[in-house]
Amino acid sequence: FAQVYDKLLFELFAQLDFRFLSRPAFSLFKKLFGAINMKNSAIIENESDSSLFVAKFDLAGLKMLWEIAWKARDNSVSEDAMFHIIRLHLTLAPQLRSSINTIYHESIRTCMDHLMECAQRAAALKPQLANSNAIGTANSQLGDLILEMERCFCILHKFLSTVQSKSLSHIHGSGNNSSALALSATSNQTSAVY
Repeated sequence: FAQVYDKLLFELFAQLDFRFLSRPAFSLFKKLFGAINMKNSAIIENESDSSLFVAKFDLAGLKMLWEIAWKARDNSVSEDAMFHIIRLHLTLAPQLRSSINTIYHESIRTCMDHLMECAQRAAALKPQLANSNAIGTANSQLGDLILEMERCFCILHKFLSTVQSKSLSHIHGSGNNSSALALSATSNQTSAVY
């Protein structure tokens, strides 16, 4: 099944317009994301309690997960994607703990770069907004860009308030208690299971 999962994730999902991703489609994405990354040993299972940890932050499909968080028009899909991104940061395996600042910085940078890209694309729409023949299309594109920008701010806020404040206290806590947080965290929409 590994080749089928790879093909579905990297060929099928890569071609989808994430603005229209449904809950069932996102559920399939999560299943593929987890299976592929476990196969690649990027996500590993703790033998003692079956909790999952991120062993390599070079996760297959992570870029798509960010895109879903920013672009999905279904708020529950976007919120679930944001939750998964944050949860990945909260479940770093012990061998990644020394790289936590780099991982956090790269994730914040990913979001800020996308925010700047959206602002540039919005500015490029200004001439179209002045053209009465193209105003409908430009307004639709501007609406999508505004949504993406709002989502960038939302995930930055969630990331900074949740990941950095809560996980740093666990990571820099006392000796053996700093291993990792279980992937059984829940949000309002979903329980976190790969």
